[in-house]
Amino acid sequence: MSTSKEKAQQIEQILSQAILQIYNNKNKKNRVIDPPQQQSLSRNLDEAIKLKYDQVSNYITISSFSISTIHQTMIHINEKRIELRDKQLNLGKKVADYVETILEILNVTWTVIEQFKYKAQKDKNIAFDEHYAALVDTMLLKTKILQLSVFIGTYDDPEFIAALETLRY
Repeated sequence: MSTSKEKAQQIEQILSQAILQIYNNKNKKNRVIDPPQQQSLSRNLDEAIKLKYDQVSNYITISSFSISTIHQTMIHINEKRIELRDKQLNLGKKVADYVETILEILNVTWTVIEQFKYKAQKDKNIAFDEHYAALVDTMLLKTKILQLSVFIGTYDDPEFIAALETLRY
């Protein structure tokens, strides 16, 4: 089965061949067309005219709009334009609110991070302070022990004690 376009092309081709034949016969001064050829040409012309009529009818049906339909379409388009502008404004506001909210969230998050960092740093510093304080206390005790051992080593010697006693009197 061929489509209407293919049929139209076939009929146009047959008609163009018939016109060429008529033109060639005209040049030969023989203007008579055979009856079978005349019937075929007549059928093809009828089919071509019907196809063209159908094509024009389809085109008119598809493309015809009444003035009221066009007016309604224009009103509808204008309403949609207004709706689109409103939606664009709403979208702009929502995007601005969203960005503002994100910035607030980032600000709060940064504050929490700083507080956590300072608290962690403070806890770490307290632990280091306690550790170093214990080290310093240990060093002081060792220094006192060393001082006492020097004193004990100095004053515990019997000869030294005897010499001191003699100096005293």
